[in-house]
Amino acid sequence: MPPTADMVYLEWCYESCSNIWYNQNYPSLGRAVEPSCSAAILFTVQGARKVADLCLPIFDAIDRMYPILIRKVHRMLKSPSVLWLYVVDVLVG
Repeated sequence: MPPTADMVYLEWCYESCSNIWYNQNYPSLGRAVEPSCSAAILFTVQGARKVADLCLPIFDAIDRMYPILIRKVHRMLKSPSVLWLYVVDVLVG
């Protein structure tokens, strides 16, 4: 994970895939643009603190708050997502 990253989405939805930016040093991580889901996220300590600070006051359901809040943090996403790798490997075979 890049040292500047605050969070990595291990699975994600509603992302603008054509706008994801990849760094050659981290080929399986893309710079997230506007992911929405909150099911599987790996936070750095710094990132957890940032997001926790941004969450107050609570203004909506967490899945609808994240796209607004995370614009202020360095967010990455795993590509392909961990869930997709599981589906292809285990369920499809």
